[in-house]
Amino acid sequence: NFGKRGIYGVKPLNARQSFQMDACMADPEDVPCVIVKGAAGTGKTYIAEACGLDALYDGRYERIILTRSMVNPEGEGELGILPGDQKDKMDPYLKPFYDNLEQLMRSREPKEDLEQIRIAIDDLLAQGQIEIQPMSSIRGRTFTNSYIIIDEAQNTSAKQIETLITRLGDGSKIVILGCLDQIDTSRLSRYSNGLAVAS
Repeated sequence: NFGKRGIYGVKPLNARQSFQMDACMADPEDVPCVIVKGAAGTGKTYIAEACGLDALYDGRYERIILTRSMVNPEGEGELGILPGDQKDKMDPYLKPFYDNLEQLMRSREPKEDLEQIRIAIDDLLAQGQIEIQPMSSIRGRTFTNSYIIIDEAQNTSAKQIETLITRLGDGSKIVILGCLDQIDTSRLSRYSNGLAVAS
């Protein structure tokens, strides 16, 4: 039972986290889609990334893909007007993914300093073993042998989630995370967002 022994140095604090670990670590042929709903700060994304890293290093997947909708409470569709290139625009939204990766790798390799950890993450990114992408840039792709995390799924549309789920290829798993109490866009309701529809 993964929930009892922990994953990638992370041990569950309660039954919900234990269930999430078991589902995320299950063979993708048995459990191709995992949906986790819960309040902010309950460890949903952290546990999903820990399971992904563990499976990546174990050779169960060829890559981890991390994505989320580019929505903020002050406005919608602002990615295009922010200054800088795509990476500059994405970083504020995707920083939580980087933070989790740093913390997970530091807990696994406590003797490594932060700079070494960041170099290791950059290597994984450069080799394509980890992709951190805005959701708009991964539509239309087919994913094989991939572990895909969709974070803040309550800010996605039903069509976005449906499109991503239907693009899963052989050996892939999709993990959909979010909180129905944190919808940041007026065009989605508690019942029409991607997280609710996927559930």
